[in-house]
Amino acid sequence: MGIASFDIVAVCVGERLETAVLLVHHLHQLQTPRILVKVADEEQAEIVKLVGATDIIQPERSTARKAALLVHHTRASDFLELGDGHLVVAGRAPGSIVGRTVGELGWQDRYGVTLLALWRPGQEGSPSLPPPDHTVAETDVMILAGHIDRLRELRRIK
Repeated sequence: MGIASFDIVAVCVGERLETAVLLVHHLHQLQTPRILVKVADEEQAEIVKLVGATDIIQPERSTARKAALLVHHTRASDFLELGDGHLVVAGRAPGSIVGRTVGELGWQDRYGVTLLALWRPGQEGSPSLPPPDHTVAETDVMILAGHIDRLRELRRIK
């Protein structure tokens, strides 16, 4: 396969930690720039890091975190963690802002979050930043970025 020339290799061997450790060790010896490893828990993550893993994936942990955020933030439909507590969140617009214009909202000044885009189901093309005179509809999906603490404040908006 010429694996020594790969820029990134993913190691996903299920519950077999010993196999993952050996594979990561050999890939590290081959000086593979990025070694992505799927693990079950923090202990396994630490072990594979010690032998050379550069990126760790913990699907169960990621799924649990996502479920907790989505249960806690009922209007959220998806999110992306950027690091250091910063997120990009997609979610339905609160009822109290439906019918108002984007310019009236003042998300950055009022809440410290940035409105990156709006997307209307059925809309052609990608989500985009609407002009200030765009009226928010009940079906609009808002895409916001900010620190999780600031985004939490938006939950209170009805």
